[in-house]
Amino acid sequence: QRVHPPPGTIEGSDAEAMALSFEPPSFEEALAQVVELNRPERSASALTTSATLLENALKDPAKYGSINASSKTLRAKVLDVSGGNPFFSTLGFERQGDAYTFDTAADRSILEERLRVISAARARGERVLEAVIEVGDTNVPDVAQTAIKLARIYCQNVAAHPGDESKRRISATNKALGSRLLAANKGAELLRALGFDADADPATVYVCSAPHLEVRVSLSTLDKAEDVWSDLASVNGGAAQPATGGAGAEGGRAPEAITDIRIAQLPQVSTLDDRVGTADLQPALVTDAGRTCVQLHCWMPVSRRWRLFGEMAIPSTSFVWTGARTASGEWQLVLEVDLGDGKPVELGCSVQGGQPENEYVAAQRFINENFESLNNNHLEEIARSLRERVTPVMATVDNLKKAMEAQN
Repeated sequence: QRVHPPPGTIEGSDAEAMALSFEPPSFEEALAQVVELNRPERSASALTTSATLLENALKDPAKYGSINASSKTLRAKVLDVSGGNPFFSTLGFERQGDAYTFDTAADRSILEERLRVISAARARGERVLEAVIEVGDTNVPDVAQTAIKLARIYCQNVAAHPGDESKRRISATNKALGSRLLAANKGAELLRALGFDADADPATVYVCSAPHLEVRVSLSTLDKAEDVWSDLASVNGGAAQPATGGAGAEGGRAPEAITDIRIAQLPQVSTLDDRVGTADLQPALVTDAGRTCVQLHCWMPVSRRWRLFGEMAIPSTSFVWTGARTASGEWQLVLEVDLGDGKPVELGCSVQGGQPENEYVAAQRFINENFESLNNNHLEEIARSLRERVTPVMATVDNLKKAMEAQN
């Protein structure tokens, strides 16, 4: 409810008068502000943490219904994030003294619906972010920027006219759509990530089915495309990474080794369910549910999943490769390659005595197995991609052994 001073009176400064008329944002507006005011990874962390706290409070309010206001996790991941405080207050938590207390009288069905909306918004942001990264990775700068600019116009039209269904429709014969967005590598994937789906096959019109809030999330992610590309370029030394497998294969950025490993602070394997990788064979260290071992999972970019490759018992310094069977045998590591049809083709790499096999041997074997799509002109590219992706994984395993030795 908006509060006003009595008629004919002036109380305090203009700032105080503004404070008196302040109206907290609605839940959806508060969520949108968190996304719009922060970098994608920071807003995603705020949404994930807030949703977890709310979910826990709904399950067991006696145990999770009070959170210390000085909690480092709460402050760093939610309250200190731009827009985080008003957003958190829309989830049934209210500051009372030294704690944030959950309102057990709040309508449970409303809060459960808000959990669903948060999950959907977070998933939309992740899909669009991944598509933005792929457009930047697979096109020259001018083409990538043009594609993002047009995608932004489409989203802006929908966001600015929420009640106008015509703004949600793009004719498949639209020249700008065809020449600027769909003609770009991964442009069609970006359009789908934004929620624009074809009405038929072949398409006559693309229709945006995303809710208005998710359109705002998409728009905000597109607005940060240049920053995202700049950050990735600095991580990769300013050089574009080759596509794994070549010959039209879907590739991505090479991963980085995990260095600062603290066994006791590793998350459990269930956290990978809500995590999307951003690099081919990106390593992730987690513990099993019983915290009896540390597991090594790597991101598979074509099938879009985390895959288990090995584990180390706690306490131990012996890493055991779980093995990965492919059509050509059993290997310790496997990369997924898209040879142009969108289906994952597996490139196996053997690891013996803590050392991976020669990348040229593995690359030649892969070429021989896929001679209809590849030839020896691709040998150097495949070998280089394999080396750039396997080396950080092996370094992560070595760093895990050192961390376990230090703990023991």
